[in-house]
Amino acid sequence: MRRYGFAIMIALMILVPPALSKRGYSQAQEKPKGDVEAGKELYVKNCQKCHAPDGAGVPKMYKLVKAPVVHLGSKEAQDKSDDFIRESMTKGFKKMEPIRDPRPLNAEEIENILAFTRTLKQQPVK
Repeated sequence: MRRYGFAIMIALMILVPPALSKRGYSQAQEKPKGDVEAGKELYVKNCQKCHAPDGAGVPKMYKLVKAPVVHLGSKEAQDKSDDFIRESMTKGFKKMEPIRDPRPLNAEEIENILAFTRTLKQQPVK
């Protein structure tokens, strides 16, 4: 019986992390390659109207689309993998439309916004 328990535990250790990653969660965040200052400019232009300057979210905009307000610096948002955030910007996510104003973002712009959004990380309350 112990042998099966050990085998199940090993299988879970192998299978669960990739499954979580596919859902947008990452165990370890890689350092974004983008330019934070350029990302801030793009964020102001493309994201701030809904997500607010500090990432806290604009309640009026979230209410308009009937979505819960999630701070981009929250643990919930910051635990998302970089790939998940890139895909959200380019393809949209739930109520969020992909960024296409006035055109789709290029790879460098996406990396820059990603780098900026990682700076919004909130410190835990003690």
